[in-house]
Amino acid sequence: MRSVYESCRRRLEEPSSLHAVLAGGPEVFADPSRRFDVESLIRLIRTTEDMTGDNTIGLKVGQDFRPSTFQDIGYGMIFSSNLREALAFNQKYQRLTQEAGTTRLVVDDASARIVWTAYHADAEWMRPITEAVFSGYAAFGRWISWMQQAEIRAMHFRHSESGQRAACEELFACPVHFDSDEDALVMPQGFADAPLPQSNPALVRIVSKRLDRALEMLEAPATTHAQVFRYVETMLGETTPTLLQIATSMGISPRTLRRRLSAEGHSFRDVVDAVRRETCEIYLHERSRSTAEIAQLLGYSEQSAFTRAFKRWFGMTPSKYLAGK
Repeated sequence: MRSVYESCRRRLEEPSSLHAVLAGGPEVFADPSRRFDVESLIRLIRTTEDMTGDNTIGLKVGQDFRPSTFQDIGYGMIFSSNLREALAFNQKYQRLTQEAGTTRLVVDDASARIVWTAYHADAEWMRPITEAVFSGYAAFGRWISWMQQAEIRAMHFRHSESGQRAACEELFACPVHFDSDEDALVMPQGFADAPLPQSNPALVRIVSKRLDRALEMLEAPATTHAQVFRYVETMLGETTPTLLQIATSMGISPRTLRRRLSAEGHSFRDVVDAVRRETCEIYLHERSRSTAEIAQLLGYSEQSAFTRAFKRWFGMTPSKYLAGK
């Protein structure tokens, strides 16, 4: 929802009209555990379409998607071994980012199809989301090199054309069919198992543990420790979360938050430290960031403080750790 909001906001001269859809404005995103209904998501895109006179906003929203949009799910997909594994990973954890529908990979003798099944049967009502989903897969796929060398054979939409054919054909670079029996992106059959260039099974295992915890929180009442852990890992990278910030987001006082954590055998400092360590391990396996960048993303203002924490976590300095990789 936040990604869609930011994408829509950039396309409006006066974005305040979107705040009514959010029922509180962008401040609602301060709570990383907050979920929004599908209708609000669609209204956000349709409001932007109405104000701009552009009915391809869904396509443009999807083009703005990046792996970071989906947080740990994005990491897991990027570093999967192949498209089949990436989409299975996404299907398992998809509920964490949206519940508008599900995606699955269907492979037969003729092709590999990414099929989207919307939870709402009305294809016309779901059009903005469906177009964003497939535009996102095209952009996301090229981002991680799924489709750099592979030609998309066809794009099928269940909804009718409403003036966006040219934009769709330019985006997907293939024949686009409307009023189809299913929403599906069709690729060559062999592409499902073609190796992805950034495969990293160790990193996939790490993020899977984080996502398993998040699924447990979604399906059952979470402990205070689990709630705070999720808040911190969601906020880290944008800001260094404080006890006051998280207590305020949870609607309780800092004293109450400390007391609840203590009753469960934890302190706020320990939670932040655990999240930093786990996130640091992900960045290390990612192998694309300097230690200075990692320190900054983890909220350390001084390299020396990061180095001390790193030695406590891994028993050696960052330079020695990286030299052994």
